[in-house]
Amino acid sequence: MLSLSACGNDEASPLPNPAPVVGGLPPIASNTGFEIARLADGPHMGIIVGFDDLSQGPFDRQMRSAALLDEAASSGASISRIQLDWPELETQPGQSEAAPLAEALETARQRGQLVFVTLSTLDSDGLTLPEDLLDGDGKLRDGLSLASPEVLERFQRFLDWMVPLLGPDVWALSMGNEVDSPIADGLVPAGDALVFYQAGARRIKAIDPDLATTVTLTIGAPSTVPDFAAQLNDSLDVATVNHYCLDAELQIAGQSQWERDVQIMKDMARGRPIMIQELGCPVSYAGDPAAFASRTGTMNGSQDLQAEYFAFFDRLYAEDPQFRAATVFQLFDWSPELAEMFGDFVRAEGEPLAGDRLEEWLATVGTCRWSDGTCRPAWDVWLASLSRQSQIRAQMAD
Repeated sequence: MLSLSACGNDEASPLPNPAPVVGGLPPIASNTGFEIARLADGPHMGIIVGFDDLSQGPFDRQMRSAALLDEAASSGASISRIQLDWPELETQPGQSEAAPLAEALETARQRGQLVFVTLSTLDSDGLTLPEDLLDGDGKLRDGLSLASPEVLERFQRFLDWMVPLLGPDVWALSMGNEVDSPIADGLVPAGDALVFYQAGARRIKAIDPDLATTVTLTIGAPSTVPDFAAQLNDSLDVATVNHYCLDAELQIAGQSQWERDVQIMKDMARGRPIMIQELGCPVSYAGDPAAFASRTGTMNGSQDLQAEYFAFFDRLYAEDPQFRAATVFQLFDWSPELAEMFGDFVRAEGEPLAGDRLEEWLATVGTCRWSDGTCRPAWDVWLASLSRQSQIRAQMAD
């Protein structure tokens, strides 16, 4: 296990003085092949456990998740993923705390896997910037934009602090999650976001040339913000996207839709290697009646379809070298309480059907059940996929 020399205490540490924001930085790296500096040739996958508190009963979910993650690692899972918001680390202007980053990395490193880090600055539901840069409504305060010198300098100073702490087993850093959603909604101008992420990418490469730069988009980005998506990925080392077996109405789609989505991902990647940050497929309430006997939903999934989804991506990753990595979303279903809470957010905005489907999606998205920890057929399909990927990597290394 690698250690972080600067991550050992909880005291806030000052950020380093910034280098010039505009000039003096190397050009953004152009990756026209599918190589990634810290990732061995071949396909790589991992899985996230979820966002719930695993200490809840009625069984020991922590022990169960550890056993399942061990099984995945022994089958060939080679990467893990962590996600943190910028203000979780920079808790006061110019002051950052290393402990949350160190703890997240320590957990991700337990099984010797390479780590993909998502640093949220812009997320699907809005800005995730330090509080002093925002007004009371979650927008940038008056006079600021993502392209303002004050914001650019703050972010680059933060990267000066964060990037050296990551270590050589962190292979990529995404600077935002599903950033096209708030841009398409008009919260942030696309041009400002492009300046922000291009400046961040340059700074990362100046600090650590081997750390792959990326920003996570949704599969809808080429439709909603096509120019932004193209120019953004032209500026990055890896094209990262989230993908689910869902259509625009949050209804579960089949293989013909997945095949169309694959071509969309390849087109939006602009010749870059592709990372699927969130790869998942809910089974729906009707698809697992034993686990959800008391629930009635509107989605049309099944356990067989979920297994077919992972088999489809198994074939894709074995056959198409552009698809380099993915992390499955997720090990366990969301708990009913957490899924309901997220559904309520959408229902409160006057979209009851979308809220209901979001709740059903999250409550049934696991490869294993929240209720008792037993796994669905997709789990065994994915384990077999990991074994094949391990064999492919070994063959390519010879």
